[in-house]
Amino acid sequence: MEGAGGSGGATSTGSAGGECVTAGDCPAAAGSCDGAACVDGACVVRPDPDREGAPCDDGDACTEGEVCAGGACGQGTPRDCSALDSECAVGRCDPAAGCAFDPINEDAACDLENTCGASVCRAGQCVVESVFAPDGTPCDDSRFCTVGDVCSGGACVSAPNRCGAPDDGCTVSSCDEAARTCVVTEANEGGACDDGDGCTAGTTCQDGICGTPTGTIAACMTGDSCCPSGCSDADDGDCPFWRSGVQQGVPASSLSGWTQCFSNQFAESGPALSEILARCSKRKLLLACRPVGEESFALLAMAPRADVLWPCGDAASCVHEENGVGWYFDERSSWGFAPAGEPVTRVLCDDAGGESVPHQRMCWHTVDGSLDVGYRCGDNDLNYSPPDWERAIYHAD
Repeated sequence: MEGAGGSGGATSTGSAGGECVTAGDCPAAAGSCDGAACVDGACVVRPDPDREGAPCDDGDACTEGEVCAGGACGQGTPRDCSALDSECAVGRCDPAAGCAFDPINEDAACDLENTCGASVCRAGQCVVESVFAPDGTPCDDSRFCTVGDVCSGGACVSAPNRCGAPDDGCTVSSCDEAARTCVVTEANEGGACDDGDGCTAGTTCQDGICGTPTGTIAACMTGDSCCPSGCSDADDGDCPFWRSGVQQGVPASSLSGWTQCFSNQFAESGPALSEILARCSKRKLLLACRPVGEESFALLAMAPRADVLWPCGDAASCVHEENGVGWYFDERSSWGFAPAGEPVTRVLCDDAGGESVPHQRMCWHTVDGSLDVGYRCGDNDLNYSPPDWERAIYHAD
């Protein structure tokens, strides 16, 4: 009796004590270039022409991308183990186990990319040999995807750069060390989200943005913390002040519905951005600047929280437009805005010079997850012993 396949080839044991009825009783090994047939009640394994060009596994951990060719598994490329190369080790490939490393330069000095201690090669690893900076001393591990670098036990340790993913549920962010930038990708397409607008309902994610395709407007009633898209100050006394675009000369007393959650001077460094954003936790944010003691702000702009905190990494021209304003945010370079449609050049801050509408640009310097001193409020240069200028944040629901 003969099932699928012809005669010849090596035989193997079928699923019924060495017997088979159909080819289904004789499965071929996964990753193999062979097929299986039932011939005269016995399983026969032989090259399967239908698997020509199909992926396979030649059993060698040092090859990748093997395919079936002429009944044999081969044509793979050598596995690259150079990622394990360092001052203290050289990568190699073991056919049985894959990538491994061999120690080199034993006891020689090596560089842990920090200023916290002296280090040497030990068994293929760069380890701390002596400590010369107290724990808690700021350091720099030269990596973009870490923040808050401090010395600990002679090593420079840090926390991962979370890249400040917008919190509306429509995007996720990741850190790309090679490109030294934060990458934002779309997520939750068609799923429910919160656009931070008290007057919209049924919002869903569309192409990475939280919006309302049908334009549904929720009922506007006094006390509901609504926003201008669904009601006006005449209809509802608790509607917050809302304007599109960069605003100039707005008195603080006009900011109805907003609460100041942070303020310090451009001449001050700190606090940590995480501390600021914990204080300023509501759905909308307003950034502003003015001379200390003045009632009116020289500049201010507002938008939903996720847009004001749009993660740009250190990409010099990155800007995200919302509510007539171009926003950018990064914990290690700058935070600010310019009018929508205007390019920015962030060499740390948007201060390259020669730009249009310089009087409508604001930039705050950030470093290692904290505010730093200096930079601009409009065309006022606030670096190097800046005059008494205030930077402020308001928030609202």
